[in-house]
Amino acid sequence: MRPLQYRWLWLVPGSAWLAWLTAASLAPVPSEMPLPSDKLMHIGAYCTLLYLFGCCFKPGKLPLLVVLGALLGLVIELIQSTTGYRSFEWADGLANLSGAILGGVLALSPAGQLFMRLEAMGRERG
Repeated sequence: MRPLQYRWLWLVPGSAWLAWLTAASLAPVPSEMPLPSDKLMHIGAYCTLLYLFGCCFKPGKLPLLVVLGALLGLVIELIQSTTGYRSFEWADGLANLSGAILGGVLALSPAGQLFMRLEAMGRERG
Protein backbone atom coordinates (compact mmCIF):
# COMPACT_ATOMS: atom_id res chain seq x y z
CA MET A 1 0.00 0.00 0.00
CA ARG A 2 1.01 3.57 -0.44
CA PRO A 3 1.81 5.30 2.84
CA LEU A 4 -1.76 6.37 3.54
CA GLN A 5 -2.88 7.02 7.07
CA TYR A 6 -6.55 6.59 6.16
CA ARG A 7 -6.30 3.93 3.45
CA TRP A 8 -9.59 2.34 4.60
CA LEU A 9 -11.27 5.67 3.82
CA TRP A 10 -9.68 5.90 0.37
CA LEU A 11 -10.86 2.39 -0.52
CA VAL A 12 -14.48 3.50 -0.06
CA PRO A 13 -14.79 5.46 -3.36
CA GLY A 14 -13.29 2.56 -5.33
CA SER A 15 -15.54 0.05 -3.59
CA ALA A 16 -18.60 2.20 -4.22
CA TRP A 17 -17.61 2.59 -7.87
CA LEU A 18 -17.12 -1.18 -8.16
CA ALA A 19 -20.59 -1.81 -6.73
CA TRP A 20 -22.18 0.76 -9.05
CA LEU A 21 -20.28 -0.54 -12.09
CA THR A 22 -21.36 -4.10 -11.42
CA ALA A 23 -25.00 -3.17 -10.82
CA ALA A 24 -25.15 -0.86 -13.86
CA SER A 25 -23.51 -3.49 -16.06
CA LEU A 26 -26.07 -6.13 -15.15
CA ALA A 27 -29.22 -3.97 -15.11
CA PRO A 28 -31.52 -3.87 -18.13
CA VAL A 29 -31.01 -0.86 -20.38
CA PRO A 30 -34.22 0.71 -21.72
CA SER A 31 -34.13 0.55 -25.52
CA GLU A 32 -35.26 4.17 -25.82
CA MET A 33 -32.41 5.39 -23.62
CA PRO A 34 -29.96 7.38 -25.77
CA LEU A 35 -26.37 6.41 -24.95
CA PRO A 36 -23.16 8.15 -25.84
CA SER A 37 -20.46 5.94 -27.31
CA ASP A 38 -20.80 2.59 -25.58
CA LYS A 39 -17.08 1.86 -25.84
CA LEU A 40 -16.12 5.24 -24.35
CA MET A 41 -18.41 4.48 -21.42
CA HIS A 42 -16.62 1.15 -20.87
CA ILE A 43 -13.20 2.79 -21.08
CA GLY A 44 -14.21 5.56 -18.68
CA ALA A 45 -15.81 3.20 -16.17
CA TYR A 46 -12.80 0.87 -15.95
CA CYS A 47 -10.31 3.74 -16.04
CA THR A 48 -12.06 5.27 -13.04
CA LEU A 49 -12.16 1.94 -11.22
CA LEU A 50 -8.46 1.23 -11.69
CA TYR A 51 -7.45 4.80 -10.91
CA LEU A 52 -9.38 4.82 -7.62
CA PHE A 53 -7.89 1.51 -6.46
CA GLY A 54 -4.50 2.23 -8.01
CA CYS A 55 -4.13 5.35 -5.86
CA CYS A 56 -4.34 3.13 -2.76
CA PHE A 57 -1.75 0.51 -3.64
CA LYS A 58 1.98 0.43 -4.27
CA PRO A 59 2.90 0.90 -7.94
CA GLY A 60 4.21 -2.69 -8.06
CA LYS A 61 0.66 -3.96 -7.48
CA LEU A 62 -0.78 -2.10 -10.48
CA PRO A 63 -0.18 -4.86 -13.06
CA LEU A 64 -2.16 -7.27 -10.87
CA LEU A 65 -4.92 -4.68 -10.42
CA VAL A 66 -5.11 -4.15 -14.19
CA VAL A 67 -5.40 -7.90 -14.78
CA LEU A 68 -8.10 -8.18 -12.11
CA GLY A 69 -9.98 -5.24 -13.61
CA ALA A 70 -9.82 -6.77 -17.08
CA LEU A 71 -10.99 -10.14 -15.70
CA LEU A 72 -13.87 -8.42 -13.92
CA GLY A 73 -14.91 -6.84 -17.20
CA LEU A 74 -14.77 -10.19 -18.97
CA VAL A 75 -16.76 -11.96 -16.23
CA ILE A 76 -19.41 -9.24 -16.31
CA GLU A 77 -19.63 -9.60 -20.09
CA LEU A 78 -20.09 -13.37 -19.69
CA ILE A 79 -22.79 -12.86 -17.06
CA GLN A 80 -24.53 -10.37 -19.36
CA SER A 81 -24.78 -13.08 -22.00
CA THR A 82 -26.92 -15.16 -19.62
CA THR A 83 -29.42 -12.44 -18.73
CA GLY A 84 -31.55 -12.48 -21.86
CA TYR A 85 -31.59 -8.67 -21.96
CA ARG A 86 -27.85 -7.95 -22.27
CA SER A 87 -25.26 -9.50 -24.56
CA PHE A 88 -21.59 -10.47 -24.61
CA GLU A 89 -19.35 -8.36 -26.84
CA TRP A 90 -15.62 -8.88 -27.29
CA ALA A 91 -15.30 -5.19 -28.19
CA ASP A 92 -16.71 -4.28 -24.77
CA GLY A 93 -14.16 -6.57 -23.12
CA LEU A 94 -11.36 -4.85 -25.06
CA ALA A 95 -12.73 -1.45 -24.06
CA ASN A 96 -12.77 -2.59 -20.42
CA LEU A 97 -9.14 -3.73 -20.74
CA SER A 98 -8.18 -0.42 -22.37
CA GLY A 99 -9.82 1.51 -19.55
CA ALA A 100 -8.10 -0.64 -16.92
CA ILE A 101 -4.71 -0.01 -18.53
CA LEU A 102 -5.39 3.72 -18.79
CA GLY A 103 -6.47 3.86 -15.13
CA GLY A 104 -3.31 2.01 -14.13
CA VAL A 105 -1.17 4.46 -16.09
CA LEU A 106 -2.95 7.40 -14.43
CA ALA A 107 -2.35 5.84 -11.01
CA LEU A 108 1.37 5.64 -11.83
CA SER A 109 1.46 9.29 -12.85
CA PRO A 110 1.66 12.19 -10.40
CA ALA A 111 -2.16 12.13 -10.42
CA GLY A 112 -1.91 8.80 -8.60
CA GLN A 113 -0.76 10.62 -5.46
CA LEU A 114 -4.16 12.28 -5.04
CA PHE A 115 -5.04 10.61 -1.73
CA MET A 116 -1.55 11.18 -0.31
CA ARG A 117 -1.83 14.87 -1.21
CA LEU A 118 -5.27 15.15 0.36
CA GLU A 119 -3.97 13.61 3.58
CA ALA A 120 -0.98 15.99 3.58
CA MET A 121 -3.33 18.96 3.14
CA GLY A 122 -5.39 17.72 6.08
CA ARG A 123 -2.32 17.46 8.27
CA GLU A 124 -1.22 20.98 7.30
CA ARG A 125 -4.63 22.41 8.22
CA GLY A 126 -4.92 20.39 11.43
